[in-house]
Amino acid sequence: MVEEESDDETSGGIVICSPEFYNEIGEFSELFSHKAKLSEAARFAMAIGIRAGGRERQEIWKKKGKVRTIAHLNGTFADNGRYDFEALFEMLELIEDDDETPLNLVISEYITGGMRWIVENEMLDGSNFTALKEEFPDLFSDSE
Repeated sequence: MVEEESDDETSGGIVICSPEFYNEIGEFSELFSHKAKLSEAARFAMAIGIRAGGRERQEIWKKKGKVRTIAHLNGTFADNGRYDFEALFEMLELIEDDDETPLNLVISEYITGGMRWIVENEMLDGSNFTALKEEFPDLFSDSE
């Protein structure tokens, strides 16, 4: 008899964001035009969280409110297999060997850290993207 994988195993788990940024990530997602704009906004926030070293462990999240469900890790969040976040996080050495936190929650913690940076730098409405160049100048070319 073949054992079936659970939905959580095949989906990679649910990617979420802290209740603290429930409304903000929704507002930020309006800047994206992709049909899965919430996932796009969350991937952007995750990248900022990674670059800024802003992993916010779930145990310190503010508990008031409802967590923001983004998508299944291996579904919409990974653009249905287009992105391999397990390989990315391994290559960037973002998960220590003794860290037993599931990948979907590690990603969620970086999304939350990225959203904190986005909110603190007033980027929610898209009017202060110069903050990225100021904070991360090495990501931008100086050639004109």
